[in-house]
Amino acid sequence: NNNNNNNNNNNNNNRKKKTKARNLVWTGPPNDKLKGGWPDGWIKKVFERKNGASRGKLDSYWYPPGEGRKFRSLIEVKRYLKGRS
Repeated sequence: NNNNNNNNNNNNNNRKKKTKARNLVWTGPPNDKLKGGWPDGWIKKVFERKNGASRGKLDSYWYPPGEGRKFRSLIEVKRYLKGRS
């Protein structure tokens, strides 16, 4: 039984992580409208999908300063900022 657990753990560790095929199109301060304006230090990155049925679609991500977090929607950003005020 213990050997099975070790084998499962090894199999999970040896799997290659899937990476998303996309190109960075733009990076800079957010250009989206935000009530009260954007706090200093926020970065927005826009990526273009390279493969599949959604090829060419743009994905935007917002990053607050110094936290290592990523937000996938303006709704998430607004919720985060509301919780910090």
